[in-house]
Formats: sequence, structure tokens, C-alpha cells
Amino acid sequence: MQPNIIENFISEESCKLINNYLAPKTKVLEGDESHPMGKRYYSIFNREKQYFFNSGMPVDSTDKIVFDLINLIQKSISTYFNMPPNEIKIRSMQYTLLENGQSLPMHHDWGVSRCEVYSSILYLNDDYTGGEVVFYDDDRTKGTTYSPKTGTLLYFPGTEKYHHEVMPVRSGSRSNFVIFFEGITEKKNSDQVKIRYED
Repeated sequence: MQPNIIENFISEESCKLINNYLAPKTKVLEGDESHPMGKRYYSIFNREKQYFFNSGMPVDSTDKIVFDLINLIQKSISTYFNMPPNEIKIRSMQYTLLENGQSLPMHHDWGVSRCEVYSSILYLNDDYTGGEVVFYDDDRTKGTTYSPKTGTLLYFPGTEKYHHEVMPVRSGSRSNFVIFFEGITEKKNSDQVKIRYED
């Protein structure tokens, strides 16, 4: 299954502003065997832990830009999937930085859920080589490779039908703003669904 792609979702100037603001806040992800090369990340919001920008609400002008961007992404997803914006909410979001030699193995983001789930990836730069994202067909043997430009937004249902991986970065650093959303209404027979969340 393939993602929805919107090129030039935001300007290169906005991407640079967000990237320069968030990159210094990243920390090395440790102890995660699925990412043996390691990666740098910054957790911006987590519903379970109830933090947003580590302080509650946006506190400066750049926080406000990121906050407004989140609303734009939420509206875009809700329009594409034909639902009111207030019927999906943020599960978590983070800034990720993959550097030379780093990659992400094939995976799906949430698997199954009692509610509809959606993943979004905003590309904040493209001045690197490698780091392509590959989305696989149902049998996971054939994939479509994408090398999104700065300001491109990808989103897709965060289910087991959307397996994808990130190829190794060969030079430079690859930075993304990643947001996970979930619906507020439980699906039919949701009491029989085994939930798997990833923070």
C-alpha cells in the first residue's frame, strides 16, 4: 500500500526554521534493538505522558509555528479521509534525525487499534544522499521507493497494510517531523481487537 503525498506542503524557509529549532533538542535513542545504528529524536508530545514541547503549551514564536503546522496536517488528513478534524487526535509526535549509516528496518507503525490510526511524515530537508523510504505491497516483496523533497508531507493509515522502511543514509542528515493520530470513535467489534501502541 502506498502513502498519500503532498509536495510543497510548507516552504523550505519554514522547514529550515523548524529544523534549526528542533535539531539541537534531539537525544540519542538508546537500548532499542530494532535500530542498531541508533538515531536521534526529540519527543514533542505523548498523550500518555501528557507533555507538549516539554512545557504544557507553545511558549515562543517557533513553538507557535510548529503548533499551527500540526493543525494544518490534522486538517489535511481529515479532509483526505473524509472526516471532521475534531474526530482525530494526536497520539504522539517527534522529530527524528537519521545520520550517516543509519536506517529504519521494515515495519508498520501501529498495527491494529480499536480506532482508526494515521501516520504522517513531514520532510524537513533533502540535502542528504540515501535515506529513501520504501513502501511495500501486501506481500512485502515489491516496494515503491520515494525520495521526498523538502516540505513534502506523506501520510497513510498506520496499520499492518502499510509496511515501510528507510534505506541507510549515505551522507548528510535526514530530518523528519513525525505525527501519529488516532480516531476518537471505536470501530465495530473493537472489543475483540488486541491493541499495540508505540510511543
